[in-house]
Amino acid sequence: MWNVGQLYQSYSFLAGYGGYIFGNGGKDADDIGLSNAESIAGAEFFRSLNKILPVNSNDMNDNIITGFFMEGKTAAIIGGPWLMTDVKSAGIDFGVAPLPLLPNGEHPQSMSGIRALYVSSYTEYPVAAKLFARYATSRKNLVKRYEMTTQLPPRQDMMEEPIIKGNANALAFLEQTKHSAPMPSIPEMGNVWVPAGAALAAIWNDNQQPGDVLKKAVEQIKTAIQTKK
Repeated sequence: MWNVGQLYQSYSFLAGYGGYIFGNGGKDADDIGLSNAESIAGAEFFRSLNKILPVNSNDMNDNIITGFFMEGKTAAIIGGPWLMTDVKSAGIDFGVAPLPLLPNGEHPQSMSGIRALYVSSYTEYPVAAKLFARYATSRKNLVKRYEMTTQLPPRQDMMEEPIIKGNANALAFLEQTKHSAPMPSIPEMGNVWVPAGAALAAIWNDNQQPGDVLKKAVEQIKTAIQTKK
């Protein structure tokens, strides 16, 4: 199971066939690739999976999916490192693996993101703010944070830390990051989630044609972007 109506998780099927959200590595909002031939091919495969998971997308949110997994009602789920703490705390014997190859022989291209820490430039205590930022992002404390949360630190130089390198589950997530695309960080991305989610739901729940649905979603995204300019 996975949250099929959420673009963040279902994007891997579209991108694995060559689809994308914005061109130029997610920076060109004038080039929307969610309805190109590659995205449509990925959506066709996405739609075919409903045959083995015939559940309405509205009945599959992250809490339900995680609960089913912990109760032994589903064998495998798609998620991120943030799930490991809860699953481990529940005493579940689990393992992590990269997403399997698609029928076209390519890796699913999952969407990736990082957690960032910011301090305000308007603070009355700029020195203290900088000290806190350095403290929280130091190698020692990022290792400690990983111990507490199992969330991988956003620093390439830390991947060789024994606590990470010796964890098979962490290595599986790192392997998947080789086949991932950063979530676009431009403001226009805010206009994508709702139309894309509605399109995925229509494809999944109502067996609608991916080409028609995705083209409609792209038109809605373009209109929303133009309206906000």
